[in-house]
Amino acid sequence: MLDISKVETGGTRVWVPILEGFRAQFTHIAQDEYDALRKSCQVLEEKDGKLEGPVDETAFRHKLAMRVTTAWEGIGDGDAPYPCTPDNIKYISDKVTEYRLALFSKPLSLTLMLAAEREEQKKS
Repeated sequence: MLDISKVETGGTRVWVPILEGFRAQFTHIAQDEYDALRKSCQVLEEKDGKLEGPVDETAFRHKLAMRVTTAWEGIGDGDAPYPCTPDNIKYISDKVTEYRLALFSKPLSLTLMLAAEREEQKKS
């Protein structure tokens, strides 16, 4: 049975392994909110009497990352911890491919979120 509370945006938060020792907590995002975030990053220009234009992919990646990343563990800057702040989230989303891959797959798919949650529970 599908628990509808898990479908609602923010209804599911799951720790997702990114790299050995580094994991991020993502919250589920509904497709309509994902689409609205993407649309908000569109660079609009008037063309043939219509407003259209490309999406600023970097801005979209940053907004999505900040929207769905609620925490992380196992990441540092030398010996110092690397806190989960908006600027650090943007930086990691630009520099760590594995984080980016997880970012664009896990938070949209309830199946992937729940599978990650089960894997984490097995490890505990």
